[in-house]
Amino acid sequence: MDRSHSPSETLVPLKSKRGTKVVKNYRLVLIGKTGEGKSSTGNTILGRKAFATAAYAEALTQECTTEKCLIDGRQLMVVDTPGIFGTGGSDKSTKKEILKFLGITSPGPHAIIYVVSMQERYTEEHKKAYEHVKDMLGNHSDTHTIVVFTNRDNLEADGNTIEDYMNHVPVPLARLISSVGCRYVAFNNRAKGKRREEQVEELIQKVDDLIEANRGLCYTSRVFETTEKALVAKVKYEVDPILMQSSKDVAKLREEVEIKRGLIETLKKSAKLVKPQIDKETLEFLQLRVVNDGKINQIQEECDNKVEEIRDNLRHSIETNKVSVQQEWFTSGLKSIAGGRLQDIIET
Repeated sequence: MDRSHSPSETLVPLKSKRGTKVVKNYRLVLIGKTGEGKSSTGNTILGRKAFATAAYAEALTQECTTEKCLIDGRQLMVVDTPGIFGTGGSDKSTKKEILKFLGITSPGPHAIIYVVSMQERYTEEHKKAYEHVKDMLGNHSDTHTIVVFTNRDNLEADGNTIEDYMNHVPVPLARLISSVGCRYVAFNNRAKGKRREEQVEELIQKVDDLIEANRGLCYTSRVFETTEKALVAKVKYEVDPILMQSSKDVAKLREEVEIKRGLIETLKKSAKLVKPQIDKETLEFLQLRVVNDGKINQIQEECDNKVEEIRDNLRHSIETNKVSVQQEWFTSGLKSIAGGRLQDIIET
């Protein structure tokens, strides 16, 4: 959302130490990682709370927001952008929104204010955030960049100065400062009155020096377009071999698919020719199975009858033998009895 106002609505004058009467139009863009204090820095420059801020590391700024003010004879347009690696959307949508500042500040910003907090250690994510900016804007953006360190009040509360801090910065941050021509200032975004004005004037002096070094030229969309073309060429250079290999792989896969498709068609035709023969053989097998099943049943029945016959014969034989044994036993008994009686008669 563009919340630009006419200069008469938002002019916040500061006392001029240089006494200049010339009104200059300066366009400043605030860029940085989420939670580093971009919006607070913008409010310090404007001298009022124009941009939404929070005391926690959440991306409040989702769209480019514009405010204006008058400082020391200079009309300033300040653009706040969404935080890099924020929580409000994808990297792609964030990048698209950030780059809207090119149209808002047309023909381009005089200074890119890169905001870094001194409250926490400079981490790998900080390093990647600045690399992300360089990928978007290109190396040319270095000549238009000023670093603003926030949380100066915490630094001073520990009895340290910005010079002390700079003497102990990690190598990646030292390289960043060097790449932008050692242009940096430190802000206490809680400062009021004269202390705030002094900080802002120090920043404006850095902007003056930067514009003079760039011969009045701003960071233009032409520079961005050159960067974009270079980036596209780089991506094309890196991606083309992959695409070529992928094309070869796809062609090979298509060839294999066509071969397999032909094989499937051949198998289908063969199946149509073989199917009648298979059906005939299957029918003959089933018919033969019916006949065989009948024979098996007949043989089973004959076996059962034979077994029953044998059982009957066996039972008959047993009964017959039993009677014979009983008769033999009875005859033997009679003879024994008769013999005894006869012996008794003889003895008598």
